[in-house]
Amino acid sequence: MLTYTLDREAGPLYEALYRGIRGDILEGRLMPGEKLPSKRALADHLKISKVTVETAYAQLVAEGYIRSQEKVGYFVEAVEQGQAPAYRRALELPEAPRPVWEADFTANNLPAEAFPFSVWAKLQREVLLDYGAELLGPVPPGGAYVLRQAIADYLYGFRSMTVSPDQILVGAGTDFLYNLLIQLLGRDKCYGVEDPGYGKIRQVYEAAGVPCLPVPLDGDGIRIDRLGEAQVLAVTEQNGSIVHLCDRELPVGGEVAGCIDWPRRFDFMQQHSGEHLLSGLIHSRYGFHNVGFHMGAGVTTIDFDGVIPQEDLPSLEAAVNEAIWRDLPVRTWFASGQELEKLPYRSKRPLEGTVRLVEFPGMDLCACCGTHVARTGEIGLLKLLSWARFHQGVRMEMVCGRRALDYLSQIYAQNRLVCQTFSAKPMETGAAAQRTAQALEAAKARAAALETRCFAATASSLAGAGDVVLFEEDLTPDGVRRLADAVGNACQGRCCVFSGSDEEGYRYAICSPIGGLQPFVQALNKALRGRGGGKPKFVQGSLSATRAEIEAYLQAAPAGAPV
Repeated sequence: MLTYTLDREAGPLYEALYRGIRGDILEGRLMPGEKLPSKRALADHLKISKVTVETAYAQLVAEGYIRSQEKVGYFVEAVEQGQAPAYRRALELPEAPRPVWEADFTANNLPAEAFPFSVWAKLQREVLLDYGAELLGPVPPGGAYVLRQAIADYLYGFRSMTVSPDQILVGAGTDFLYNLLIQLLGRDKCYGVEDPGYGKIRQVYEAAGVPCLPVPLDGDGIRIDRLGEAQVLAVTEQNGSIVHLCDRELPVGGEVAGCIDWPRRFDFMQQHSGEHLLSGLIHSRYGFHNVGFHMGAGVTTIDFDGVIPQEDLPSLEAAVNEAIWRDLPVRTWFASGQELEKLPYRSKRPLEGTVRLVEFPGMDLCACCGTHVARTGEIGLLKLLSWARFHQGVRMEMVCGRRALDYLSQIYAQNRLVCQTFSAKPMETGAAAQRTAQALEAAKARAAALETRCFAATASSLAGAGDVVLFEEDLTPDGVRRLADAVGNACQGRCCVFSGSDEEGYRYAICSPIGGLQPFVQALNKALRGRGGGKPKFVQGSLSATRAEIEAYLQAAPAGAPV
């Protein structure tokens, strides 16, 4: 068994375990093809969590030191002594950046497991029963009236738009419908497009050669008042001139009036100034630098190049807010090279020439070209939201000003709901939640014990009965498994347990003392729109079928046969 000394004070345990196993592989103490202990066995041996072992193994797999073989285990890969895997070294070569998406909604890329097949099947059956042969008849040019009525109802309920079904056209895709719109309204018009919105619409207009303008949205929908206004997308300096990139053409030689989006600007000033106070304080206390700063739409993220103790966060937050409430004046000026040499300003690299400095008295003196508040009191409040290890340092999330107020208001609203649920005072919800969780666990234990007794009684009544099919209501997946296991051991035949409903589908567990269940469950899943699998003597899964369909299939299948 692998044995390592894991120092909990030196960093995450999974990193220490990963380094220990990697070292054994590189130094030849673990040979290629050698099987590693299971995650549970190694966790029990080292007195650590299974998650820690799983994370360390995953990192080793990702870097090519070990491989994972499904349902078998983890095995050491062939690596030259003292050398990282060849393909891992190749990963260190510069590569073109590739976009990373949370979800890919391009054509035919939606994962099958994300599609609600059971709901789709239910609705499909309902429509077939309700309309039958009517579905095979000719469709009106504008689309089926029932569909247009449903769209009209949706627009009224969710967008407060009063539209009759006769005003709605249903067609085969974006290209067809928007080209039809151009034909109806004419090519001499300029068309507005929601921004943000569906990008394909703009592509259709551009392909048809008609002008279109992005129209911004707010919480109430499209901003009609912004029609015809140009939006500044970016500002750059070119040959000593300030250039504004706009979302549309402006008349050459004409006059324009610029308008700063002050709420947005002031919000950025609050977040940026709060970052100065926090970064300056951390630099003075620990000597760490701010090496990453991202001002997102919701929170501001700051990365530091050293480990700030998590228990210090309350004192850091309190010190920053004390500086805010003192309403300190913020000074901005330009310093020459000679002045810079005498000033203890904060910068990640040496600077030359004339440099813009921003000073928060007693808190921070930093080279910066951003926008800031005039006095710290304008920041209002700073709230630290999160702390996490990041590379060799930490990453923090924070909010300032109105964002902090909005965040705390949301927390307060959530806590009020918790108070009502637990009949507890606002400062006692944590204890109330713990008591409720303990009571729930106790109730679950009692229910499981009663369930086990019921399962045993059912199994006793079916002892020696041979093949058994049971339909039970409201069983958890674990309950389905335990009932199948109990009855299967008693009936001496194939035991099939199902729990669910015709609307939502059924979970199943099937066991057999003679094995051979895998071909059976593969055929079952294929015939009844299911998914699942397991071992030769025990399988689990789910079906998108009715009880009648399941019973008909099982009656048609010979006992013990795969189909």
